[in-house]
Amino acid sequence: MAKALTPALGFAPEDGALGPIDLDLARYAHFRHRVAPLLHHAVATCGISAEEDAARFLERQAARNARRVLQQKAAVRRFGDALDRAGIGWLEVKGWHLGDSLYPAASLRHAKDVDLLIEPGRAEDAITLAAKLGYRGSQGGGNGETLDVEHSRQVLRYHRETSIFDPASGAEIEIHAHLLSDAPPGWRDPPTSSSKEERSQTLRRPDYVLYLITHGTATGWKRMKWLCDLALLASGVDCATRKQAIALARELDGLPALCASFDLLRELWPQATDGLWLPLIAPDECDAKTIRSHRAAFIRQLNEESEPSAPLRYARHLGLLRDPPVFGTRHPSFWRQLRRTFALRQLWRG
Repeated sequence: MAKALTPALGFAPEDGALGPIDLDLARYAHFRHRVAPLLHHAVATCGISAEEDAARFLERQAARNARRVLQQKAAVRRFGDALDRAGIGWLEVKGWHLGDSLYPAASLRHAKDVDLLIEPGRAEDAITLAAKLGYRGSQGGGNGETLDVEHSRQVLRYHRETSIFDPASGAEIEIHAHLLSDAPPGWRDPPTSSSKEERSQTLRRPDYVLYLITHGTATGWKRMKWLCDLALLASGVDCATRKQAIALARELDGLPALCASFDLLRELWPQATDGLWLPLIAPDECDAKTIRSHRAAFIRQLNEESEPSAPLRYARHLGLLRDPPVFGTRHPSFWRQLRRTFALRQLWRG
């Protein structure tokens, strides 16, 4: 799949024959790795061949994502304007906005929802505002359920985010009080703003760039979508921001995870790394054994053929199975994570 996506990412195709994309691979790209729009772009414009049924499937998924992106743009404009009028700062992260920043077109990045980081201490105000404006709640998947403000507040207590649904389009908007669930000491979320110009400069913010890398690392790079983001991010960030992001990772003891991430990227698309990140890190700054542990965890999760089984997911949620921590060498408290998981489960069931 990485070879098929290479020209769609703007890299020179690798040598070697590549057979036509079949329906199984197309479905795998969509359901497992969320890269169907990008794979369709490779087939439609980059000379990658596909069997007829696979091409039709990819075309349908690309069209659906394009429509979804238009709905998400309208949804964030409506709610963002309401936040601005209420004097609540916000910042859009990931989603179609990242696609617009990194890819030739925003619709080439699969985006399930809109992610909005709300200024510190104002997330509950944003939820209250959404309820007044008729937004729907997550308990019914946005299908006619009135937004339960108290329930959403309780979710934010134990979780960094909660969902609301745009009443006009049904687009899901995730309200984030924080970006990282277990932020290391010294971490600060990127600053929010009420200025459209400031909000558009996200890739010039080292904390946001490091967050994008951290998000992929913390999930074990289990979806190819996030590695495609990293491939374009690697060269799409200016030199000063790149150096500042590395300095921040160094300060937070996150260099081994960052090095392992770019090692994995180099294995898939050596053209993407191009000596831009790793040469800025001294060889003796990271323990090789820790880097190998991270890479092994990444490769295991990336190569999983399907979503993990329910028992395995529960074991991970409960902290019984843990990959190397992204920052430092110690995981958050097991009991704290257990209490949070139990509380969230009770809220979602309720």
